[in-house]
Parts: sequence; C-alpha cells; structure tokens
Amino acid sequence: MNRLEFINALGGRLEQLPKEEVQKVLDYYVESINDRMEDGMSEEEVIESFGDLDRLAAEILVEQGYLAPPAAPVIVPEPDAGLTEVPAAAGQKKRLPVWAIVLLILGSPIWLSLGVAVAAVGLSIYIVVLALLVALWCIAVSFTAAGAAGAVLSFLAPVTPDTLAFRLLACGVCLVLAGIGVLLLPACRGISGGFGRLHRRLWDKIRGRKEAMA
Repeated sequence: MNRLEFINALGGRLEQLPKEEVQKVLDYYVESINDRMEDGMSEEEVIESFGDLDRLAAEILVEQGYLAPPAAPVIVPEPDAGLTEVPAAAGQKKRLPVWAIVLLILGSPIWLSLGVAVAAVGLSIYIVVLALLVALWCIAVSFTAAGAAGAVLSFLAPVTPDTLAFRLLACGVCLVLAGIGVLLLPACRGISGGFGRLHRRLWDKIRGRKEAMA
C-alpha cells in the first residue's frame, strides 16, 4: 500500500468525523510519512509502521470522542483466591503522601527558579536561532538583488576607455555577490524547512502534554 492508498483508506474510515477534523488527521499523517521518509525509511515501511488500518481508525475515533473505548473484561476471582488487596478503581488518581507535599512546598523556591531558568534559556535559544535564520534570509536576498542590480547599473552610464576596467571589475564583483546570494537561497529554504518541522514537533509535544494534564 502506498501513501495515496493509505490516506484514501484512512479517510474513508473516518466518515463519522467532520470534514475539517478528517483533513487535519490526514494532513498529520501525510506530514508524518514525509518526515519518516526523510529520515531514511521507505514508503512501505512507514505505512507498515502505522499497524492495522482498522485499529488505527478506531483509535482516532476514540480520541476524537466519536467512538466509545472498548470495555475492559471483568475478571471474577474464584472463591478460594484469597484476595488480600482490593485494586484501585480505574481512573482513580493516587494521592501524594503528606511528606511529599511538604517537600514540594519547601523546595518550591528552588525548583520554580530552576524551571524558570530552563524555560528562559530554551526561549533564548529559540529566539537566537530564529534571528539567525531571518538574518541569513536577508543576506541571501540582499546579495542576490544588490549583485544583480549592481551588475546592470555598472554599464548603464556611458563607458569610456578610462573607466572600462573599473566597470568590468565592478560588474564582476556584483556578479560574485549575486552568485553567493543564489547559492544561499536553497540553504535558507532547507534550514527553514527543518526549523519548521522542529517547531511543529515541539508544539505537538506541548499540546499533547496539556491534553494529558487536562
């Protein structure tokens, strides 16, 4: 099964969802397939890694709230099993002991400060990388535009024998700058694409943690 067949089959199994939600799910899996193929996996390997298509569609419908999760089988112990402990009810949260709560309160100035420091460092690195990426784009575009414009303008004025050598030198320098700019443009696109994928993965992880805590 190739990616087109996989996307069409998955979309057909998600007819219960609104069209907008189906499109979001399909866009996510298209992007996931492209990312894994960029990491070296073949198209068939990526499709096989998603597992059974019916099970995958059922999991998506459960996550979206359009399908009830399967009920866990009830195991009735035999009369002579001699159970000594009653298992906790499903979904019941365990309470922290008092000493752990006290330690969290007493240590809050330390771990709060460390958390803020780590978040500030991470945000600073993100801003620096973004600023360098913008600067690289500005350099590439300015070199390309300025070099091309300079090469053209260097011969717009009347050329005399005295200024011919200077005009040729100026034109050559401008063409070199334009060539550097043209070579930088694909690099800028590649770095921007990698930065965008990293941003989306970080955002997906943050959103997943928020949904898990809700």
